[in-house]
Amino acid sequence: MYVVMVATECSPVVQVGGLADVVYGLSRELEIRGNAVEIILPMYESIRHDRIWGLSIAYNELWVPWYGAAVHCVVYFGFVEGRKCFFIEPHSRDNFFRRPGTYGYGDDAMRFAFFSKAALEFMLRANKRPDVIHCHDWPTGLLPVLLYDLYQHRGMHTQRVCFTMHNFRHQGQIGSEVLWATGLGRPEHYFHYDHLRDNLNHGQLNLAKAGIVYSNFVTTVSERHRWEAASTDQNFGLGHTLWVHGDKFGGVAWSPDGRRLAFARFSYRTGFKVASASLWIVALATGQANSVLANQELGEALAWPAKDRLVYSLAEPLPNQGDSNLWAVSIDPKGFSMTGHPVRLTSGPDKKVRLSTSGDGKQLTFLRWRGEPHIYVADLDAGRRGILTPHPLSLDEGRNLPFAFTPDGKSVVFTSDRDGPAHVFRQAADQAAPDLVVGGPDSVTIARLDPDGTNLLYLLQPSPEDTSGTGRLMSVPLAGGTPHLVLQAPQLHNFQCARLPSKTCIFGISTPDRIEFVAFDSKTGDTHAIEGLAPPVGGSYNWSLSPDGSMVAIGDWRRGPAPSEILLLSLRGRAERKLALADWAGISSIDWAADGRSLWVSAPDTPIRLAIG
Repeated sequence: MYVVMVATECSPVVQVGGLADVVYGLSRELEIRGNAVEIILPMYESIRHDRIWGLSIAYNELWVPWYGAAVHCVVYFGFVEGRKCFFIEPHSRDNFFRRPGTYGYGDDAMRFAFFSKAALEFMLRANKRPDVIHCHDWPTGLLPVLLYDLYQHRGMHTQRVCFTMHNFRHQGQIGSEVLWATGLGRPEHYFHYDHLRDNLNHGQLNLAKAGIVYSNFVTTVSERHRWEAASTDQNFGLGHTLWVHGDKFGGVAWSPDGRRLAFARFSYRTGFKVASASLWIVALATGQANSVLANQELGEALAWPAKDRLVYSLAEPLPNQGDSNLWAVSIDPKGFSMTGHPVRLTSGPDKKVRLSTSGDGKQLTFLRWRGEPHIYVADLDAGRRGILTPHPLSLDEGRNLPFAFTPDGKSVVFTSDRDGPAHVFRQAADQAAPDLVVGGPDSVTIARLDPDGTNLLYLLQPSPEDTSGTGRLMSVPLAGGTPHLVLQAPQLHNFQCARLPSKTCIFGISTPDRIEFVAFDSKTGDTHAIEGLAPPVGGSYNWSLSPDGSMVAIGDWRRGPAPSEILLLSLRGRAERKLALADWAGISSIDWAADGRSLWVSAPDTPIRLAIG
């Protein structure tokens, strides 16, 4: 198989982060398995020439179409630690790569859009027709768009693109100028939400999103990284895009001869709940693919230790759904089908991830991993505007998420999946074990108090069969009693109530374009639209209702650039306000203090408290 890596870093000639190590290491491993691999890189001013052996001109007259004209480039070739590398040097007044640094310039998106087009133009002119073009991170995200909308009509119609996201925090936003520069044009087409338009800023295109939408397969650098991107706010606004393209977003394993690829394919329901999962094998030379296994409990841990054996992971049934174990299945060494029954390899707690096989295929290593949030309680340090030493509330059992204190301030109301589905519990700081408040077969995603604090409102997770993602908001007396349905609505993702004397309650509905807020009566379930409220576009936001019901604070989950902003929207007709957080490039969570005069905000690094004047 012939693979061309297109990347902006490769160790040791140019390295800013882990991307360089991945590009070098993966290329080396693919070559060891008998594949032909080449790497295309920019010729930076700061490139390590001393680490390139035999550098020479490979293509002297490469003219790259750009803004209706053409930019002259010279392509160099050399070996980097045994890897075959091509370096593209543009001769342009923009000096795209004749700069001291690698990243950090205001025109980075345009620089690397040019590089993506130059890489394709070089492959076209030099008659390079790889089986797979492997693009790395947002700087090369435009390449599959250019390939399928421009270059496939010029003779590059059999190439397939694998796109790897190394860091979702950086995505490459740019305006319509890149469409005219590259010759793509058609802004009315590319500014559609299903194509390149940024999910949050509708006046910008998103190059990382371009790579996800237009490539044939999408990977991350690890199973953990993929899970975070699909299931948490670590996708930084690309969650809906990953959901839509979930069938090509998964883990991979190469066959020992490098001619086939095994991968896990997932489709998702609302909220990134797996609707179906299957294990596939594809022949890279022909594109022929076949499903060899379908199991909704399939994980991403994959290995191909021998030509006739695949190893994969399956989640355990309830109540041990947080654990997974390894299984092996025999396959036809020349075909695409199973030849035996699956055999369990491991049995025990924790997830089994990051599989690796020895060179002879006789040994397998894996990592046992468990990632679960736990609840801590701490007193406020009023003098320092922070918290005192936190103490764990409960034992390390399941995934625990706190949502409220009881009205007397002595107990925490939280959800936990310690006994299977996520249930609601209540526990005081000096209590050895929690009390069950809400049980049953359904999982609870959010639990909060109503305005007078006598009833617990909780949101039930949509069933896997419900394609509309309808959330059911329930109510039960905090002292105990029979639950009843308050209301239900599609895409209901969050809700919150003020405190007496205010009776304001609102819930949010997620759409691809924005959050929509709706007021509701916590007793009757009656709803009405909130007039005059203008939430920001996009759906990747966390929000909190003030205790007096007068204001909604909205924080952007996705990365900056810094400073991040908190938007304060009035429910009483007053002008909106913005709070800037200098040096912050993202907001993980946000909540009002009990007195409504300040906000508690957390970011990937540390929580802070903001006073509201």
